[in-house]
Amino acid sequence: MNETKLKRFEVGGHFTIMFQDDFNPANVTFRQFGFNDSAQNVRRYESGFGGRFTYNINKRLAVEGEVNFTPSIATLNDRLSNSEPANIAPPGGEKLQILGGVKYGIRRKNFGVFAKLRPGAIRFNAFPKITGRFIANSPTGGQPLDVLLFQQEHPAFFFNIDAGGVFEYYLSKRTVFRVDVSDTIIRYNSQEPKDLNPSFTRHNLQINVGFGFRF
Repeated sequence: MNETKLKRFEVGGHFTIMFQDDFNPANVTFRQFGFNDSAQNVRRYESGFGGRFTYNINKRLAVEGEVNFTPSIATLNDRLSNSEPANIAPPGGEKLQILGGVKYGIRRKNFGVFAKLRPGAIRFNAFPKITGRFIANSPTGGQPLDVLLFQQEHPAFFFNIDAGGVFEYYLSKRTVFRVDVSDTIIRYNSQEPKDLNPSFTRHNLQINVGFGFRF
């Protein structure tokens, strides 16, 4: 592809799915107190949609921004109001993800393969937070148990970074089919009270499949 024929701008939409590693702070805190058997890792996948804008500096290097949205999923409060079990790991509600960074690779006439690195932020509209705990008597008469009891949900922003690869197939001079496969790394910062809500990091597989226009 000649530089003179390179389309500088791209806009596109896509379907996105994230296979999320467990982010319930209760599980992190249980392990912090030594109760490994009480911590149950819950992994889920959640789907949504998003949009992307790309500026191609040259045929190898581009800068781009992306916004992804996952619609509302039942929160802890929803489950309690419907008399559903409250011990199911909370899903975090709606999620809004904003990313911006670079894409670099090779581009041929009909396809392109790139690596990408895009930091940004992700917002949960109902992120779980532990607000208190109590001491319970051991059923076997042994050492009293330090048990987490109170959990609330609230809006929260966290840093995330999208590192992965991109495959593009150029359907025509102005259209492109695109697949992204990424490791979305989310840093969950500590929340008050910090002894019950420590910081932790999770890696999450994220896949985007979409279509775009070049001009």
